[in-house]
Amino acid sequence: MGAGVAVVAVVAIDLWGVDTRYMNEDRYSPGGTEQTIPTYQFDQFIKQRQQEAGGLGRFRVLSLAEGNPTSTARPSYHYESVGGYHGAKLQRYQDYLDHILRLTERGGPNENALDLMNTRYIVARQQLPGTEVAYRSEQSGVLVLENPDAVPRGFLVGETEVVDGAEATWEQLRDSSFEPRRTALLPEPLDAPVAPIDSNSTADVTLEQYEPEEIRWTVSTDAPRFFVASEVHYPAGWNAYLDGERVPIHRTNYLLRGVHVPEGEHTLEMRFEPAADRYGRWIAWTSTILVYGGFLTLAGLRVRRRWFEEEAADEADAS
Repeated sequence: MGAGVAVVAVVAIDLWGVDTRYMNEDRYSPGGTEQTIPTYQFDQFIKQRQQEAGGLGRFRVLSLAEGNPTSTARPSYHYESVGGYHGAKLQRYQDYLDHILRLTERGGPNENALDLMNTRYIVARQQLPGTEVAYRSEQSGVLVLENPDAVPRGFLVGETEVVDGAEATWEQLRDSSFEPRRTALLPEPLDAPVAPIDSNSTADVTLEQYEPEEIRWTVSTDAPRFFVASEVHYPAGWNAYLDGERVPIHRTNYLLRGVHVPEGEHTLEMRFEPAADRYGRWIAWTSTILVYGGFLTLAGLRVRRRWFEEEAADEADAS
């Protein structure tokens, strides 16, 4: 027993000494992060707009001023970005970058692609079609362009259209005649009706909560409509709940999520609940209980055995 405790103590001391060389306050303090990741004037402007809009979940930013937006992660430190670096992108998002957004095309990124991803601001060195100059950096000349046509993070449409095949969907999404606020493209038909939206319709969406693993909206509509969330479709983890009851998520506009919403006022939630995470937590807790429970059981048995031995020795002495 004593030898086991000694081994655990030696290992813990050794690991602590090694870990503190690499994981310490100097490396993870806010000051160190700010020195490593610079903040420019245009970053401060966008962050102020984000705060005024209500925080996270209100808009995304596409940064073109620092080269390829998919090879740099700096903007993502400051605000929600359409770009950012990741060594293992989802294929569906890579398709969006290559076939819908099309950054390398002459004339700049596709306007519909920007709108679909809730891209309110674009950081660039020259103005792009369909944008307005919201800020110009006096030091660098970098522009912050506002995209007035960007859709909200969640909104209602009154029409759906079935489009068969990825390439046909990409082509229609790139088409300047396509209206994301009016029509949602689906790979298969809905099993419930959707009513058009006109000037007399009630079709309101309010974002109530936005967190990495949970999003909640209040939806009010005077007829059945289709809700579109400007969030990447990921059926392996995200679930939707309408007034607490789970409902299906439909892949929408190739990349996004959609939910059919009946007439009335509803609470719509989307939660990240991957089965692998659930099983992993269960396995981790079970293993922890078994290991520590076994250790405590063995320790208890040893103490009990020693107690019986002492009792037997006392009885022998007494006799």
